[in-house]
Amino acid sequence: MLTATNFRFRDQWLPNFYPPHKITSALYVTISRTGRALFISEQEADEMFNFGIRDSLFRKLEQTGHIITSANTTEVFSALRKWYQHHLSGPYLHLLVLTRRCNLACSYCHMNPERPSSNRLSSDMPAEVTRAVAEFALESPSRSLRFEFQGGEPFLNFEAMRTFIEHIENANTQDRDISYSVTSNLLVATTPMLEYCRAKNIRVSFSLNGTANTHDALRYNWSGKGSFDSVMTKLRVARSRFPDVISSCPLYVVTRENSEGIFEDIEFFHRIGLHHIALNPLKMFGHARRGNVHQLEPDEYVRMYRRVLDYLFEKNATSSESYSERLVPIIMEKFLLENDTSFVDWRNPTGGVTGALIYDIDGEILPADEARSMREHFSLGNVRGTTYSDLLSRESTWRITNESFRDTERECRACSFNPWCGVSPIFEFARTGTTHVTPHHSPECKLTLGVLEWFFSRYIENPAPIIKMVPWLGQFRERLDRFVAGESLRA
Repeated sequence: MLTATNFRFRDQWLPNFYPPHKITSALYVTISRTGRALFISEQEADEMFNFGIRDSLFRKLEQTGHIITSANTTEVFSALRKWYQHHLSGPYLHLLVLTRRCNLACSYCHMNPERPSSNRLSSDMPAEVTRAVAEFALESPSRSLRFEFQGGEPFLNFEAMRTFIEHIENANTQDRDISYSVTSNLLVATTPMLEYCRAKNIRVSFSLNGTANTHDALRYNWSGKGSFDSVMTKLRVARSRFPDVISSCPLYVVTRENSEGIFEDIEFFHRIGLHHIALNPLKMFGHARRGNVHQLEPDEYVRMYRRVLDYLFEKNATSSESYSERLVPIIMEKFLLENDTSFVDWRNPTGGVTGALIYDIDGEILPADEARSMREHFSLGNVRGTTYSDLLSRESTWRITNESFRDTERECRACSFNPWCGVSPIFEFARTGTTHVTPHHSPECKLTLGVLEWFFSRYIENPAPIIKMVPWLGQFRERLDRFVAGESLRA
């Protein structure tokens, strides 16, 4: 047998990594199939593909699970199970569409909202359906369940919200960890409603699309009147009286029309004390197809988004305050935690079914929020005729999961960022009429590549402004110090 004191040959290990990606002239990152990041030199990046590797590199890759050996097999498979934990522990996020009615007719809405005066019998989720949804959701094996109320404007059917929560509390015999949130425009939320939210620990997210000019051009009522003044009045009162209820991260939709003024809008948010923002690209579904709004091309959106991140990075570098956009904390989840992110839209495969289920007003089950305007293509059944075990046993249930799984594509199997990808066959269907996501052409794919390349290069340059973007990072201070020193984040 061929032996050498300082080399390990291929009979002693199997690759368990995706191709290294160049970050700087001297530094590469390689990601294992269990999601671990390891920073290596250019020489090591080349050597990983040799027939024999130096003993020092062998031990480094063995320790982090980037190779499988006779000594680390148990640890690697344990790490693999942890990485897919969110995918395999049952859906924990359950979105309820309480009503299709909305007091606004926003031009970019990706749903099909109905007027507030519409017939509630055909537009609202009735009490018997809310109870059926509760019973169905409690069949999920997940120990933690988060219920998010959506619309339309969910506070227009506040009675259904209360009915659902009451039923969950009575039926939660296994003492699950239950949490609630609402996505709202705030305008119809009364003080008693917000007091109820406080009593039940319900977090209220809201949309605010920048300054008056930007906001009113996109978010207006059915008569065409802008909603900025009303929202700001409501927001000031709500944040003053219910700071523990109202989110501090406004939802902001980016269109071609408002993209040029996005930095002015971000500064406006910061002036009123909103230092964190959630940018959302325009989704051409539902009402948006009929509105006078236009998308940025994928490459344009990535360039714009990276400029925003640069802007926030520089503000963090020069200010005592912290500023962030929501994708950066999600990236850090993938780096620092031992399982894939809980954010279902940025997982490989997507978190529809494995992490989240959506229930329309009549109890129809869908794999993603955006599928509501394409129910005939993506319905998974109805809570009043389907059990949870029935749902999982159907091959059709897993269609979107399988088509979003990036190991199905040759180009994706060779992509450095494969474990952190997140593409949506449902988005692709809305764009092209097919659920097949073509690598490097999908806007979600391009965003993933662009954001991760930005993140790596900026973190290597100066980690401090990135750390300020993630409020919960203090508990990982020791790990971050190791990372800055060049070690694997989760070694």
